[in-house]
Amino acid sequence: SIENRKKITFYYDQAVADSGAFLVDRHEDQELILTRYMVATNTPFDELNRLFYRYKIAVERAFPNPVYKIMGLDVEHYQNFETLSRKAILLPFYPKLDKKGIETVVKCIKAIL
Repeated sequence: SIENRKKITFYYDQAVADSGAFLVDRHEDQELILTRYMVATNTPFDELNRLFYRYKIAVERAFPNPVYKIMGLDVEHYQNFETLSRKAILLPFYPKLDKKGIETVVKCIKAIL
């Protein structure tokens, strides 16, 4: 439900604010879409994936196949996006995530990010 996603967002936002990560694609004057929860960090994805996996939490690359790569365009023209695609991850964000699951993800955000 939307209410559960808002609750997840609230707890994740607090944890991210206390971490070294930062929110991506979030603007104060915009209403949240609440379809995914994306953060960026300087820690390489493979290391993050390994650390979250210890707690049985799956994270994903936010941009696994950037369109410019699929189209064979030169990365030189997309340096900002290339940098973001190496740093951005998606955290678990599904409506049925229960309180214990949310608490586990929040604990990991604080410890890992």
